Amino acid sequence: MFYFKNNKYIYLEKEKTFIFQKFILDKFTNKQIFETFGVRPQTFLEYNYLLNKFGKNLIFIYVKSFIRIFLEQMYNPLYIYQIFSCILWFNDEYSSFAVLIIICTFLILLLNTYYIHKNNLKISNIPIGSQVYIKRNFVSLIYIISYHNTIHVIFFT
Repeated sequence: MFYFKNNKYIYLEKEKTFIFQKFILDKFTNKQIFETFGVRPQTFLEYNYLLNKFGKNLIFIYVKSFIRIFLEQMYNPLYIYQIFSCILWFNDEYSSFAVLIIICTFLILLLNTYYIHKNNLKISNIPIGSQVYIKRNFVSLIYIISYHNTIHVIFFT
């Protein structure tokens, strides 16, 4: 038996190999787990203390406006370099090439901004729909976490 990266491995003589030892709780009842490992349900007092200490576990994704993303993208070093290059090309009488580069750069900048804004909107509108079962002081609760992080609590015993 040895430990590697906080995992326990056991040597099997018959198979002449090491296997990863899994910690399976499926065979135990909740009462056996509580008695064996000293784990118990949180009380409402402990829950409120931890809630006040750490706050709610909410994920909020701020979606920047299209103009703000555009301005942030515009300060990318590549675009600044292209603007200075175009200024030099205008001075060296390569104006047609400089105009073409400015138009292409502007279109690429608009497309990048559009895709970034579109992806941010998609990420912020991902529906969250899950149920979490929690047992405190022998009272079972179902927290239904739904769209836009609203939490509904259903009590039952």
